[in-house]
Order: sequence, then structure tokens, then C-alpha cells
Amino acid sequence: IGNADTDFTFSDGSTSINNFHLNLGGGLSYSINKQFSVTGGLEYVYRNWQDIEGQTSRGTYTTSISDSVYRLSIGVDFGF
Repeated sequence: IGNADTDFTFSDGSTSINNFHLNLGGGLSYSINKQFSVTGGLEYVYRNWQDIEGQTSRGTYTTSISDSVYRLSIGVDFGF
């Protein structure tokens, strides 16, 4: 849970919005020998920002922003 400053002043006088960020993930590593290993992982990232409400000559509006992503990683580690 966090807070982000903006370059905009909202109708309630605030200049920041709140957010929620979640990171979940895991991975595996397999040693081929003493120097090399193969790694892999999967991560899920979710972000949700506070709804922003505004008003125009046509009426009020609400903007909602959220996003999510899955990241797959594959790699080789070398130790010396």
C-alpha cells in the first residue's frame, strides 16, 4: 500500500493518490555441476490505483486504473 504525489490538485485539495501493489513469485534452480546452474521462475504483479473522480460540463466521471502482469524468467548462473 502506498501513496503517489501528482502534479495535479484534485477537487478535495489533495495532490496525491493511494495505490495497492502485490508481488507474488517463486522459482527453481538446478545445479548442473559446481559452477553452472539453470534457473527459472514465475512472478505475478498486480497494481491498483485509487479511483479518480472529476466533473466536467457534461457531468461527473470516475477513472479506475489497475494492471497485472505475469513474468517468466529463465537463466543460467555461473559461479567461480
